[in-house]
Amino acid sequence: MKKSALIIVILIAVFQILATALFNFRQEKFILEVLTGNLYDYKDILRSSKLFCYELLKIFYIVATIMLLTSNGERRDKIYALIRYVFMMHMLINIPATIRFYLEVGIMSKDTRWYYLIIHQAFTITALVVLWKNKPQNAVPSINLSEYSLVSYTNRGHRLLNHVADYALFLIIGYTYVDTSRSYYNPGPILVDYLMNFIAWFLYYFLSEAIFRQTFGKMLTRSCVVAIDAPMTTGRALTRTLGRLIPFEAFSFLFNANWHDKVSGTTVVYQNTWEDPLFEDERQ
Repeated sequence: MKKSALIIVILIAVFQILATALFNFRQEKFILEVLTGNLYDYKDILRSSKLFCYELLKIFYIVATIMLLTSNGERRDKIYALIRYVFMMHMLINIPATIRFYLEVGIMSKDTRWYYLIIHQAFTITALVVLWKNKPQNAVPSINLSEYSLVSYTNRGHRLLNHVADYALFLIIGYTYVDTSRSYYNPGPILVDYLMNFIAWFLYYFLSEAIFRQTFGKMLTRSCVVAIDAPMTTGRALTRTLGRLIPFEAFSFLFNANWHDKVSGTTVVYQNTWEDPLFEDERQ
């Protein structure tokens, strides 16, 4: 890992600590009030659940950074890959929601916290560029599966785990709380919330498989997406994500249908299990 990437990772953790202190532990105090029973409105409980997800994300960045600094070799590379993935996906899938936030609230303010937000956005852009250029050593390549005669396909149990893990991470980094108690006669904001959630969901799968060749769940099971008869491309990742819109597609893996695999000419295999025995023999 290059020094520039290491500095960015450390600064990500530092920003989490600064944000908590700068906003006077507002989120933490709200969650504590809900847990101690001082707030009873179901909306407060739902909102605190989302804030709790933010707290989990803060803890992840801080703990993962400490683990990174105290590790070396392959373990360090894996931790860096995980931090890089979570941060990039967190920022990228929330671009529409961030733009909406600044349009609704306004960019210019004399409040110190607003200056922090502007600085944070500038840092975010810089961090995305640096992390984009500094790939981990075990980054998944774009391969053509037809060039290999042996490969280990991801089993159904792990594909189920992929779904669960991806859903859990999306709730933490992408889901926007929708206040359905808003006026029935003014459904506009609610529809925008739902639209933001759909866009974030779509970007999560599309960008994960287009950039990283794997989602968070696939990283946990050491699986990745590969093309069957050609190199994996952005177009195939897009088609694969569109295939997820097929009704009941999420359950198709249970009977080996895997509809989003078939419509995009892709499949899911265990990372680095592809090989060609004839080529290996010649190389030896």
